Parts: sequence; structure tokens; C-alpha cells
Amino acid sequence: KKKNEVIKKKKWNNKKEKKKLWKKKKKGCGKRKKEKENCWKKIKIKKKKRIRKGRKFF
Repeated sequence: KKKNEVIKKKKWNNKKEKKKLWKKKKKGCGKRKKEKENCWKKIKIKKKKRIRKGRKFF
């Protein structure tokens, strides 16, 4: 029983760490409004390209 408790705690910690990393990546867009808008546009374009590639393969 004790071993299982330890494993559960480790998984929970990993999830918290991942959330922190994700927040840090989001902040990296820039402090100014224009920079942030450009950052979001880049992310949207990347997602669209991935979908197009997927359609070509299938």
C-alpha cells in the first residue's frame, strides 16, 4: 500500500511541473500587445499546416 501512495504522488507532481512549463512557454510571446498577437498568429498557422500535411498523407 505504501509503494502505491508514493507512485501516485510522483504522477501528481509531474502534472504540476508540466503545467508550469506550459505557462512559461505561453509567456514567451512578448510583453507588448503586437508581439503577443504575432505569437498567436504563428501558433495558429503551425496548427493549420499540420492539418494540411495530415490530409495529404491519408
